[in-house]
Amino acid sequence: MRRSQSRRSSPTSSFRKSRASATPTKAGAAFPTTFIHPADPRFREISRLFIEEQTRLFGTDHLYAADPFIEMTPASTDPAYLADFARAVYQGMTAADPEAVWVQQGWFFSFDPGFWKPEQGRAFVSAVPDEHLLFLDLYCENVEVWRRTEGFFGKPWLWSIVGCFGDTVTLQGGLPQIADRLPAAVASPEGSRLRGTGLLMEGLGYNPVVYDLMSDLSWQPRRLDLSAWLDDYTLRRYGRKDAHAQAAWRTLLATAYRAPARTGTTLEMRPDFALGWRFRGLPYDPAALAGAWPELLAAAPRLGDRDTYRFDLVNVSRQVLANYAGQVYSRMMAAYERKDRPEFLRLRDEYLQLFADLDELLATRREFLLGPWLADAERWAGSEPERRLYHYNARRLITIWGVEENPWDLNDYARKQWSGLLTDFYRPRWEMFLSALSRALDTGVAFDTSAYRRDIVALEEAWVRQDRSFPTAPRGDSVAVCRRLLRAYGSRVRRPEASSLTTGKPATCSHALPGHPPELANDGWFGDTQRFWSTDVTADPEAWWQVDLEKPTTVGRVVLVFYFGDRRTYGYTVETSRDGQSFELAYDGRDNEERATIAGADCRFAPRKARYLRVTLPRNSANTGRHLVEVMAYPE
Repeated sequence: MRRSQSRRSSPTSSFRKSRASATPTKAGAAFPTTFIHPADPRFREISRLFIEEQTRLFGTDHLYAADPFIEMTPASTDPAYLADFARAVYQGMTAADPEAVWVQQGWFFSFDPGFWKPEQGRAFVSAVPDEHLLFLDLYCENVEVWRRTEGFFGKPWLWSIVGCFGDTVTLQGGLPQIADRLPAAVASPEGSRLRGTGLLMEGLGYNPVVYDLMSDLSWQPRRLDLSAWLDDYTLRRYGRKDAHAQAAWRTLLATAYRAPARTGTTLEMRPDFALGWRFRGLPYDPAALAGAWPELLAAAPRLGDRDTYRFDLVNVSRQVLANYAGQVYSRMMAAYERKDRPEFLRLRDEYLQLFADLDELLATRREFLLGPWLADAERWAGSEPERRLYHYNARRLITIWGVEENPWDLNDYARKQWSGLLTDFYRPRWEMFLSALSRALDTGVAFDTSAYRRDIVALEEAWVRQDRSFPTAPRGDSVAVCRRLLRAYGSRVRRPEASSLTTGKPATCSHALPGHPPELANDGWFGDTQRFWSTDVTADPEAWWQVDLEKPTTVGRVVLVFYFGDRRTYGYTVETSRDGQSFELAYDGRDNEERATIAGADCRFAPRKARYLRVTLPRNSANTGRHLVEVMAYPE
């Protein structure tokens, strides 16, 4: 076995010796790798040798995973080419095991639906006998591929969920989607080929309720009352019935668990003005989720001796505080854009304090410690060089992941809100960024983006190469720490980012795109570019958004937060009206050339009485979309 893992010969050189057609390529996350084309005669031979050796070492259940086109596009749309490709992969398996069943993720049909038309899909699938191909419908709580592929064109399949990407530490999961869709799949005509269910998560740690529901429905796929099921779940989980715990879980169902989402918080993101594709915002109101915190803590007298309760209490408290950090970040960056140095410094201090408070909280539970992760990796080592290597890889995996030149930018993909990682890795990154912003405010010299990105990469690489351990045992009392933090933050976490005359008032518009209704532009959240009203001039040439203040109110200032994070600019107007019929121009920004920022466009005008405010958006320099993240109004 050691000889087969020799580091002296590369895969490419070995394939040349065997006269195989080896094609170096970059796919997926763009790490360089090499594929042998299935048309090469040695493909079948190498497949056979691999499976035979694997079987010798581990035995076989006759199930073999192979995903030739996962997050990449085939070289040809020719159905014959795709059929030959599938046939070669299958024959490579049966050369070693005539009973082989090819297990394949169906994700590629969803990843590139423009390529995988029915003709291409049928050709690829039909090349393999029915009972020798099993599709995993990977991410059914979000996208059910079986519905787009005629139930994977007649082949057996599994209804599966991902639940979690990168084992990130976040409360999330689509409980209603699981409860509705799995029974519907079983009852559908395509359900005749449904062979079971799958849990295909990239980590198990932080949302056990998702896997409890999925496992329950796997045994009994039935329509159920999710609220009643959740009450039963809390009883099973804690061993006692408690009204406060049930109320907390009803809040969690209405917020964090109402829909699947790949969310993150600002704390564990690489600091920047725009936090990248991993920061997708929250599909719920974080102030609403915060209501679960005092309810769950109120159950401590009855449930405080239950380990499951203490885990959930820490997990919910963590999420509430991490969400609040995002609000502080939004206000802090808006203060920076306004060049309000005192406010920026005040918010900077509050933001950095959250790292210390969260670290203290997470240190009370082993599940939220960095130390066990590193220690577990080291335990596999058979020598000191191996120990150092495994320690290094364990650090890299949960932080920068790959290489800086990777165009997919996968740093922080497997981010973790863990004690030790928060204060030793994430906080120093933010301190570097915020110090650079502070210097820019002090000196008036523009923020040096190139220098900052060079420095942050160096800081990250230096941390990954450190070789020191962290505590592996928890310390402190979870309930006591949560009580202290609730006293410190309880009133703050229940408030929206920005309260103004418009917050929560009735909003209308000329047109809205699906998922972007007008009320998202006055919900009190200005820092989340996933929550905005949107339309498009192709559907609505003269787009407008309007709010009813419900009575004549003095208005002399309106702040418009557009979609921000790039260099785009918007043209706009603000109009006022007493009756909703006759509008008067209050501010004309049609010629605006200032880029959109989190601080928004500050529109000041002579105060006047108005019941209605209307915003029009005649121009967006980036595309044909029209977007309002938040509209705030003040008397002056």
